[in-house]
Amino acid sequence: MTEQLARLGRRMFLSRATAVLLTSLIAVMAAAQEGEVDVEQAAGLIKETTARLLKAVGAQTGPVDVDRAFDLVAEYIEPHVDLERAARRILGKHWRKATADQRRRFVEQFRILLLRTYAVAIADNPSVDIEYLPARRTKRPGEAIVPTRIPQSSAPSLSINYRLHGGKLGWKLFDVSIEGVSLVRTYRSSFAQRVKKSGIDALIEDMAKTNRRKTGA
Repeated sequence: MTEQLARLGRRMFLSRATAVLLTSLIAVMAAAQEGEVDVEQAAGLIKETTARLLKAVGAQTGPVDVDRAFDLVAEYIEPHVDLERAARRILGKHWRKATADQRRRFVEQFRILLLRTYAVAIADNPSVDIEYLPARRTKRPGEAIVPTRIPQSSAPSLSINYRLHGGKLGWKLFDVSIEGVSLVRTYRSSFAQRVKKSGIDALIEDMAKTNRRKTGA
């Protein structure tokens, strides 16, 4: 009986030791993961990329039209945007049901739509001033928000927040909120209704028609 109690005690000790070890490892891993989320790097990416874009816009001879702004946005902004992550969040369950070809076509049309939207804003405001506020982590691991304000002469400052994911290997932008309205959520609500009514192919064709009309193609 004494020997059995001794063996039971050893097993309990080992179980507790294992639990402590696992808890310690989880804490270390969590700390390491949190350490990877350097929000200052995320803020730095937004600041540097925006500064380079506005500098390129300012170096243009004469007014910058939307087509030229589109090319500049594609050159300076697109490499830092995770189009597929944004597309997945916009389509939600429909992304999981879509074929590889449908996903590819949706991402391409969304790319044109997104860059065109940004290009219009740049063409209309080529010398905008931007105030950067302290970046912060989100509740989602590996994500950060870079908040900014754009002063307006005849209206309150415009609030624009950039949402990124990444870490030591680099940051990628996947959503923008203007005055608290998320671009991803807005498109998700609008597109979900179209997919439910007519299917994802119809949505993609609608997007393609809109993009062709705006680009004059």
